[in-house]
Amino acid sequence: MLKTARLRREFLPHKYAASGLRLQIEKVRFDSGDVFDKTDPHRHLVAIEDYKDWDTATLYGTVRVQEDIFDSILPEQERDTPPLEICVALRCNETYLRKTFKDFQVDWRSERKCTLEIPLERAALSNTAELTASLIRTTNCQDGFNDGYAVFKGAAVAGCRGWEIRIDPPKLPSSNYLDIRYTHFDAEKKARLYEIACDTASPIIWLNKDNPEIANVLNSKAKRGITARMRDVFFDMITYAVWNQLFFKAASDIDEDGVLVHEWEYAVLEDFLPDLFPDMNSETARMEFAQVVHSDGLYFFLQQIDTILQERIEFKNQMAKLIQEGLNK
Repeated sequence: MLKTARLRREFLPHKYAASGLRLQIEKVRFDSGDVFDKTDPHRHLVAIEDYKDWDTATLYGTVRVQEDIFDSILPEQERDTPPLEICVALRCNETYLRKTFKDFQVDWRSERKCTLEIPLERAALSNTAELTASLIRTTNCQDGFNDGYAVFKGAAVAGCRGWEIRIDPPKLPSSNYLDIRYTHFDAEKKARLYEIACDTASPIIWLNKDNPEIANVLNSKAKRGITARMRDVFFDMITYAVWNQLFFKAASDIDEDGVLVHEWEYAVLEDFLPDLFPDMNSETARMEFAQVVHSDGLYFFLQQIDTILQERIEFKNQMAKLIQEGLNK
């Protein structure tokens, strides 16, 4: 889930239970009759990228309202017959898909849950999608405003951790691949050469389009000469900074069980862990890494990552070639 969405919830003007709902996805049935039931509840991931030839599918799951939640989100007079409904949202940033599903049958007095059958259309999805659930007011409330409760119809009063639905194989960053795009930066960012978006399913490096001289060098196809050398040095500088950020983003997201937030973070750690823990397999190394991060902090790895990146990127050689080209002019 994006950071901006988290920030919006933190500043809601009324009481809100961020973990008031529990969304569970159980399986996906495709129009071919195939069924995918190996969902990952620990990582909240439905990885169906291996299923290629389908047009429609149905996602099955449940949404459960946590116990005692009404005491924290509703005025006392509304708790016996809560004016609420569960709303499920399906979003795909790549295709700009935004769909909501309502009218679920919920027994508010007993189980407080509903079953889901969410339709998926392959043509409307790309890369990854996200499924989330919210608890929404269905009526206005005359009382409760002074106590901090939501009083307007349509106000969200509870949410949950969303699930990632992986439609296509992820574009995992590797030493040979970074998603680099150009854009115009806002006025307050004009002095920046680049910006890295890490809170996404696949990280993006945005380069400032308002520096045409730099952009021309970075886009150069030259194989020799001073322009080629400048391009290589510029990209090396950016690559060094990007990989630093990607590594420490993954390190800051990992929990004590070795679980990460984004799929690309696993690939980033897989790239570095053999150098950090050479005598361990990948799973053991990730668990050891998680323990070190949570006991000793990130500072423990600063010098090691700096050394690894300098040796991989070969700053020294590229800068020496640039200097030599300059001297030969």
